[in-house]
Amino acid sequence: MRVFSVCLSIIVACLAPPEFSGGADAHAADSKARPNSLNLLQLQKKSSFRKLKRVKVQLKDDPAYRSKITLEGYPLESVLQLVPGYSTAKEDTVVVFVASDGFRATAPLRVLQNGKGVLATKISGHSEKKPWKPFLMGKEMITPGPFYLVWRGISYENKSYPWPWGVVEIEFASSEGLYPQAYPRTKEKGVRQGFVTFSNHCISCHAINGAGGSLGPEFNYPKSITEYWSKEHFVGFAKNPASYRIGSRMYPKSFLSDADFAAIWVYLSHMKGQKIKPQ
Repeated sequence: MRVFSVCLSIIVACLAPPEFSGGADAHAADSKARPNSLNLLQLQKKSSFRKLKRVKVQLKDDPAYRSKITLEGYPLESVLQLVPGYSTAKEDTVVVFVASDGFRATAPLRVLQNGKGVLATKISGHSEKKPWKPFLMGKEMITPGPFYLVWRGISYENKSYPWPWGVVEIEFASSEGLYPQAYPRTKEKGVRQGFVTFSNHCISCHAINGAGGSLGPEFNYPKSITEYWSKEHFVGFAKNPASYRIGSRMYPKSFLSDADFAAIWVYLSHMKGQKIKPQ
């Protein structure tokens, strides 16, 4: 599941994205049943996936094999619906993809429900006994199996979407539970909505009080971004990073609405008064 730290970082072993830290084909992770979790290996043994429709997805430049490739698997949404708690999931529900080596990639459930995700189980044309072609990662030959999350028409550079490989389990969690230091201690609806939007689209790269990603800068400690940037430039940069900074690695958030950005700014402004020193 390293394939993506969702952070989707950079280069093999020390050169490849942390998500690519490798995946082992048959490592059975902790098989203990946990609330709101789905053990993919157990389902596979029970042939439960046969009830789902198989699909093919052609990737022009797969980040694992670094080439054009066609994979087969199951629509991510169909698999997510098998997770206990799916029907009662809340707006701030976060999906955790657990890899065989313990790596955990996260993404908001709402972001994943776009119909473009595919949980791949093999290379198209390969047999079920030898579903993957091993490739060299550092000094080790590995494969992205047993399950590898890929996306139709979405670039690996878009950090909002995780590409974990070696996936063996899927869990549901709350944003509050995963990011307690970033959770606003208020019942104010506007602030809460801003947190949901921020956790859906920003927290995988930007931390609040140390909670979140590290690909981009921390937004609240020791100084809130609202203390040194104006809302106008914050939104302008997010929509078109290249217009502000040459070589910026940030993926443009031009798909977010003005209302989304307003909500995020309200949340960030609130958190200015809720600073917690990262541990």
